[in-house]
Amino acid sequence: MPDTPFPANGLADLIDRVRGSAHQRRDQAYLDCLAALEQARQTSDDGAFIALALQYAQLIDQQGFPDSGIDVLYEGLQLAQQRQQYAEQAALLHVIGRAYYTRAEYRNALQAWVLARDCASLADDVISWTHIEAGIAQIYDGLGDYRTACTLHQAAVRQATSLADPVLQLNTQLNLAYSLYRLGELGAAEKACIAALAHARALAHKDDEGEILFRLAQIRIAEGDKACAAPLLEQAATLCAETSHWWGLASTRLEQAGLLEQEGSTSAALGMADAACALAQRAGARQIKLDALRSYSRLAEKAGNLQDALQAEREAASLALALREVAGSQRELRMLEDLAGINPTPERQLLQLAADPLLHSGMLDEMSNLISLRGKQILVASSCSLWLLNAGALECEARAPAEPDSSRSWDMQHYSDFHAALAKGKPVIAHTAAHHQQLGRLYTEQLAPRGVRSLLAIPLRQGETCSGALCFEHHEKQHNWQLEEVQYANQLAIITTRALGNLEQRRLRLVLAAQAQALQEAKEKAEQANSAKTLFISNISHELRTPMHAILSFARLGADKIDRAGRERLLHYFHNIIESGERMLEQVNDLLDLTKIESGKMSYQIVSHDLVVLCQVVCEEVRGIAGTRGIEILLENRSANGELECDGTRIEQVIRNLLSNAIKFCLREATIRIVISDTPGELLLEVEDAGPGIQEADLPYIFDQFYQSDHHHQSGTGLGLSISREIALAHHGRLTARNLAQGGACFTLALPRTQPRVADQSASAAR
Repeated sequence: MPDTPFPANGLADLIDRVRGSAHQRRDQAYLDCLAALEQARQTSDDGAFIALALQYAQLIDQQGFPDSGIDVLYEGLQLAQQRQQYAEQAALLHVIGRAYYTRAEYRNALQAWVLARDCASLADDVISWTHIEAGIAQIYDGLGDYRTACTLHQAAVRQATSLADPVLQLNTQLNLAYSLYRLGELGAAEKACIAALAHARALAHKDDEGEILFRLAQIRIAEGDKACAAPLLEQAATLCAETSHWWGLASTRLEQAGLLEQEGSTSAALGMADAACALAQRAGARQIKLDALRSYSRLAEKAGNLQDALQAEREAASLALALREVAGSQRELRMLEDLAGINPTPERQLLQLAADPLLHSGMLDEMSNLISLRGKQILVASSCSLWLLNAGALECEARAPAEPDSSRSWDMQHYSDFHAALAKGKPVIAHTAAHHQQLGRLYTEQLAPRGVRSLLAIPLRQGETCSGALCFEHHEKQHNWQLEEVQYANQLAIITTRALGNLEQRRLRLVLAAQAQALQEAKEKAEQANSAKTLFISNISHELRTPMHAILSFARLGADKIDRAGRERLLHYFHNIIESGERMLEQVNDLLDLTKIESGKMSYQIVSHDLVVLCQVVCEEVRGIAGTRGIEILLENRSANGELECDGTRIEQVIRNLLSNAIKFCLREATIRIVISDTPGELLLEVEDAGPGIQEADLPYIFDQFYQSDHHHQSGTGLGLSISREIALAHHGRLTARNLAQGGACFTLALPRTQPRVADQSASAAR
């Protein structure tokens, strides 16, 4: 491990004492280390604190690596990061990973070791790198893949030998010995143990010597040489007791209990198993305690102590369940919950957030509330807040959960250290906010009064400029931010920055559009008003006059010939009158719909419908009209599920307009194809005709009101496609058109499967 400089004072002497007794008298070294850590805090001696944290890591393994112990390691890591001491960061991340590995939290262990490798690489620290590689290999031991672990440990041994570092050689040989023992390769395991033992004795590491003797005894027992194993266990027990190596002593007592049981000394074996339980409890070694409880239960039953046996078995079952949950079942449960849609993973939540319509069409307050709420959920934090920089101050746009009484503005000149970090684009990762040098005054004045223990602040950057920050907090206790949490927070920041960019673009477009519109209106207001009125009157007059002429003509014919015309002739007149009236009614309805859309009063009743059924209904309506021209309508459903939320009447209106348009332009004896298919989160409806297609010059305008191509003179108000597009937009969908390579045109209606939960949407609101 790296040597961290510290002042030559009383604290330095205390650190030397901790180092000197770490492998000799662990209990006393632990107490000395606690005192030295507190003194380093009080004197703000960061270098000493880092050095002590590394020593502390070697001592808390006898406490089972409690959360409070890991908190100290992260506090030291935070200081090393602030001082940009990469070698110290690598060493601390290595022992953090070892702590998580010992607790069977393999995911956190692997993350710590991956970061440690990066730091070791930056520091060009080959020894730390090899320590970390050996640690990663131990994960395979923990998962039961001893063959892979053995291969990796052998590579670490070779590297340690080339570096000639005795501590590294000791650790790698001992790790290799364990893997070989579990594989049953006892001769090779013994050889590795003997090599590790030589290094332990040369270093005067009595605690390691005791553990190695215990491993050698295990090998002897596996070989059937119990006579040789017994004295080895006695020597191991003596050394472990002398050095306060409680984990090693618990393991030794458990092996001794096994030997005594085989010799028929049940009572003595029971005492040894009981001692192993107590020692494992003291060391926080839960796996050893589980094995000891099971041994004790079996021995108690053999001795006739059924009540003690039952109690020990119950405690063992509870502990086994807890160990399984830590070792991986929670991760498996999270994956199952994600697949079932009960509790989505952070990755899925990020994707859902990125696709949320509010980020693309919402206002700032809606976007901010959504991002802060999702950020809190994804990082499982006490709170998440979005801050934007305005006139030299960070202003809180939203916080989840809301805190009405908290400060909503931080003056960045006043909190200059914090602002400097954000301005450089660097996250502020404060495992312990009270001791983070870039928080200082911000912690005292803003965070401490709110009970903030840990803070993660991610800058929001637009180009080279910091525009704000996302802040995540933990209140109840210190939280040590993991690599994946920082990655999730960075992804949230990217999503937030894009959403803010979209909002700004929309604002600029609106400003530019308003300015252009104002100039255009100022220049041509009178002319445009007159032209629009003339065009409207001309279109409507023509379209209404045609069916009205037909109605009047057939009505007069009927009146003139009522006495001499036959029934069939009169029915023909009435049929034409009805047909023209319906056509006029359709045009009037289009005008009414246009008026509602323009005034923002078009209402929608959103319920669940099957798009296939809606298409079938409309197809039956228009099939008769198509048949008179020899046109066949084919409906092809490629969707596994046609369900979506929509206003069924309005969507039928869109489909009816598209089919009527296709029939109008389709050649006789041709086929119109309707295809329904899936895309992620959407349903697509495509209407393909066999007409002449759309002129390229007309494509940009075919959805405009009253637009009719100069190339195709067809009847109609020119409102059908325009209204259809507005209905699609109101459903948060889209309506587009393109030409087909084989001829003809294709209109595509894309609709989302679900709609925002509002009771009554208007077309203007949807847009």
